[in-house]
Amino acid sequence: MSATSYLIEQGVPQGLVLGPILYSLYVSPLGDIARSHGLSFHCYADDTQFYIAFNSADPVETESRRSILETCVNDIHKWMLHNNLKLNGDKSELLVISSARPPRPTLNSVCIDNDIVSAAPSAKHIGVVFDEAMSLVPHVTDICKTSCFHLRAIRKIRQFLDKDSTILLLHAFVISRLDYCNSLLFGLPDYVINRLQLIQNSAARLVFCARKHDHVTPLLINLHWLKIQYRIQFKILLMTFKALCGEAPSYFCDLITPYVPTRTLRSQNKLLLHQPRFHLKSYGQLAFKTSAPWLWKDLPYNIKNWKDINDFKKKLKTHLFKKAFAL
Repeated sequence: MSATSYLIEQGVPQGLVLGPILYSLYVSPLGDIARSHGLSFHCYADDTQFYIAFNSADPVETESRRSILETCVNDIHKWMLHNNLKLNGDKSELLVISSARPPRPTLNSVCIDNDIVSAAPSAKHIGVVFDEAMSLVPHVTDICKTSCFHLRAIRKIRQFLDKDSTILLLHAFVISRLDYCNSLLFGLPDYVINRLQLIQNSAARLVFCARKHDHVTPLLINLHWLKIQYRIQFKILLMTFKALCGEAPSYFCDLITPYVPTRTLRSQNKLLLHQPRFHLKSYGQLAFKTSAPWLWKDLPYNIKNWKDINDFKKKLKTHLFKKAFAL
């Protein structure tokens, strides 16, 4: 077949490696528009989120923030029309996050280009389901639902697979889902974490073709799988180590600060982190800037003092593994 060349005057061919980068550069002025209205934002490829904080108990402030948000989004809509892009109102979502305790904020909808976008009970962002109370229960439910589907599919063909192939499939379709963004699950109630633990237990039994009521701890030890609770701690501590080494994104590095005592103390050489104060235990204690120093201080000094990330991961997993199974 003879090759055919085409002259592309706009855009780039679909699937091009440079596509996401060029698109991010093209829409970078959206950040300037958001800043001019005092909004925070986060962009991932063609997915853009805008954030604004307000006092839900003050109706005047609530209406003021609604007006700012609508003005900002409408300015973005005009910019996109001028630059041959389209703001899809049908895919736009509004999520109002507040305490689960009443009263709820009165911000129930915003107007985008004559379209009314009502507040949704939850919204999915890069595979994570955020709900209006930040309980993350819908996210855990979504993980369990998808994982159970893949477990059933793998169980049907288990007799045709050897052990290593089964483990490979489970890592690809189940364990990876349990680990994805699992640092967000820190501090959730035990009954929520236990739902994920049951999924991991089922995966371990499937590897060894064990029965439903067989004791699962020896299977997890044999596979060298950390329990869900400790997998979450492992992720947070690894992110903390990367932030201290300058290998994490700046927004992570800015959240943690080495502890410097005001006077000479024995704790000054223990590689501790500053622990900020927080107001609500149900929210403030779960934030990365609070949970990371709390977990970091309980690590042995010989683990925190490692400089190589691979050695740190090995030492950390061994430490948590012994702690999880009381070895």
